[in-house]
Amino acid sequence: MVGKRKEINKNCLSAAVEDYIPKDNIYRRLKQVLDLNFLYDIVKPYYGKCGQKSVDPVVFFKLQLVAHFENICSERALIKKSQLRLDILYFLDYNLGERLPCHSTLSRTRKRLPASVFEACFQYILTACVEKGMVSGHTQVVDAAFVEANASTDSLKRKALLEWQLVKGEAQQFTPAELLGQDAAFTALEKTAKPKSCPRNNRTHISMSDADAKLTQKAGKPSRVYYLSSMSVDTYRHVITHIQANGASCSTGRRTGL
Repeated sequence: MVGKRKEINKNCLSAAVEDYIPKDNIYRRLKQVLDLNFLYDIVKPYYGKCGQKSVDPVVFFKLQLVAHFENICSERALIKKSQLRLDILYFLDYNLGERLPCHSTLSRTRKRLPASVFEACFQYILTACVEKGMVSGHTQVVDAAFVEANASTDSLKRKALLEWQLVKGEAQQFTPAELLGQDAAFTALEKTAKPKSCPRNNRTHISMSDADAKLTQKAGKPSRVYYLSSMSVDTYRHVITHIQANGASCSTGRRTGL
């Protein structure tokens, strides 16, 4: 069930928090112009009508913005830092002493919500920037970089027999689910073949931890599982107008932007 925080009566201590936030603080300024209440209707189809209430979706997405501004990749570190920052607590509408959601709740919420919800939030903020004249549309700067996935190369499993089928003269193909059950047999076949005759690549292997990430090798470094992140920025006020994540060796992926 979708949760929504109830306003708590401000006591003298919590009411004084706003007085300690500088007028030019980014979170103070952002709170005055950012209204994410539209998210309640967007996320409603992905929650039940009964049971324990979820973390407030507005709080969840505000925490994602904090993670971006503070360059924090760990949810545990995000909650720890936010709990100690008066400006972030003020941005989240939390009082002193009121505990933030557990870091594991953020992970579960991210897995529950589809990419379309995150795209809708991105488009809403981008549209607001355009309406405020922060995007000129004259010059866009585009860049891309490999981003290592949260998956080890040990998670790579065989996707099909391929080279081994040629050696055995078999034409049978296996689905990813069937491959898991046949892993022991494939290992035996691999040991009988020459190591260089069956290298790991994206045609023969897939990461069971993150199937969208791809095996790629940077110059002078061993192979790792990566994404290819590309971004477009409007040069007028440095607003991100497009961001896209692809498998590092493929040409299709999830994108959002203008």
